[in-house]
Amino acid sequence: MNQSIGWAALLTPPLPGAVSIWALRGSGVWRALAPLCKPVHGSNFSPNVLPASTRLARLAMPGDQHGDEVLVVPRSTNPVPHIEIHGHSGPELLRWHSEIWRAAGIQLCSWQAFEIWQARDRLAGESLQALAKTTTRRGANGVLVQQTRVRTAIQQIMTLFRAGESSQAFGLLESMVAGHRVARAWTIPWRVALCGKPNAGKSSLLNALTGSTRAIVSAIPGTTRDVVRGTTAIDGWLVEFSDTAGLCESDDILEQAGMNAGKTVAKQADLVLWLTEDINQSGIPHATDQIVVHTKSDIRPSSLSHAHAVDVSAVSGQGIDALLQLIVDKLAGNANLLAGAVAFSSALERSCQRAILDLSHNRTEEALTEIGTWLSSGPEPVESSFP
Repeated sequence: MNQSIGWAALLTPPLPGAVSIWALRGSGVWRALAPLCKPVHGSNFSPNVLPASTRLARLAMPGDQHGDEVLVVPRSTNPVPHIEIHGHSGPELLRWHSEIWRAAGIQLCSWQAFEIWQARDRLAGESLQALAKTTTRRGANGVLVQQTRVRTAIQQIMTLFRAGESSQAFGLLESMVAGHRVARAWTIPWRVALCGKPNAGKSSLLNALTGSTRAIVSAIPGTTRDVVRGTTAIDGWLVEFSDTAGLCESDDILEQAGMNAGKTVAKQADLVLWLTEDINQSGIPHATDQIVVHTKSDIRPSSLSHAHAVDVSAVSGQGIDALLQLIVDKLAGNANLLAGAVAFSSALERSCQRAILDLSHNRTEEALTEIGTWLSSGPEPVESSFP
C-alpha cells in the first residue's frame, strides 16, 4: 500500500439497502480521489481543486466501467481537505469502497477516532462521541451544556496550576469527578437489579418497568435461570433493569448457577430492588442502595410505606409511577452536582482521577499535562480494518 495521505471512516452502520456515508480527510485525499470519481454531469474534477458544492459522480477503480453512483460532498478545505462520499450500503459494497480507499493510499479508522482527530480538540471530539450515545433530550442537552462548562473549568484549572493554587485546582477536579455518577446516565444506563425469592414478581415487574415482555412470567418457581435485562429511560435518565434468578435453597446446579449470576449482578448494580410479598419485610437484607418493593398489591393488603419501600402491582400498574420516581430520587438525588462542570464521560472522569492522583503526590506538572490534553488536538487515528 502507498504511504498514507489521509484517513477514511464509515459514519453509518453497514446495513444493506441503505445509504452509506464515508468521511475522508487528509492533505492528499482529494488528489487521490478525483481521478476515481467521474461526474455524471459537467466537467471532470480537478485533483487540485475541491468542488465548491455537492456533485453526483460515479466512483470506480481505473478501467472499471460500472462502480457506484455517489454524491461527492465537500465539507471544508482548511486546515486540510475534508469530504464525504455518500453512496450505497451493504457489507460487500462497503468492503469494495474500503478497497478503493486503501488502493488510493488512504487508511481506514473508526468513526470515533476520526471524530476526535478532526474535531477542534480532544474535548470537542469526546463531546461528539457522547452525543452519539445519548437517546434522550435530557442527555443531549446535558452533554452540550457540559462541553462548554468543562472547557471553562479546564482553562480555570490550568490557570490555577500555573499560579501555584493547586488546592483550588484539586477542588475543581474533585467536583468534576463527583458529578460523573449522575452525568454518566445520559449515555450509559444506571444498573438496577431486581432481586428476591422465587415468584416474588420480578419478571412481571421488569416487563412493567420497561414496557416490554423481556422476561417470561410463570407461576412455576425457578422460571428465570439467567439474568434478563431491559433498558428504558426514566425522566431522561437511562436505566438498565436486570431480572435475576429467585434466591432460595436448591440442589439444582442450573438454579445455583443462576443465583450466583444474580448475586454478582446485584453487587455490581447502582441500586437493588428487593421484591417481596411479605409486608413485614422479614428476611430482607439491609443495604443503603436498596428499595424494598412490596409486590402483588392488587391481591393483598397495603403495607406501611416509607422512604425506601413502595407497594406495586405489575398487573394493575398500581405504584409503578411511584417506584419509578423513587428510583430516580435514589440515583439522581445528588443531581445538584450537575450545576457546575462534571466529567460527562468515563474517559474524562479517568483523566480527572489521574490528575487528582498526581496532585496528591505533588506532581503538579504531570497533572497539568494530563488535564491540558483535553484542550489539545486529538491524536491521529490508528488504522483499523473494515468490520
